[in-house]
Amino acid sequence: MKTPHTPSPWTANGNSVIAREYGWQGAIIAECNFKDLKFCTFDTLQSEANALLIAAAPELLHELEALTEFVMNYAWSVDVSGYIKDSLAAIAKAKGI
Repeated sequence: MKTPHTPSPWTANGNSVIAREYGWQGAIIAECNFKDLKFCTFDTLQSEANALLIAAAPELLHELEALTEFVMNYAWSVDVSGYIKDSLAAIAKAKGI
């Protein structure tokens, strides 16, 4: 099943997250700049760190899915049910299900 989110790779450029599939400049898919909102206290470094985390999301989701599938199929000697439950919950959150 194809994931409905914008295809990766995503990269962080300052406080913006860019999807490179859309031409050489890419398309901004997220802005992590909250300095103009009265109730937010994010500074530039925090905004840039948020952009880096968001940009890594597609790869993190892919690797978590692969690792979870591997552990479900091959980890017989250790009780990993709690880890699998948490991994599946994180995957569901990322996919909005």
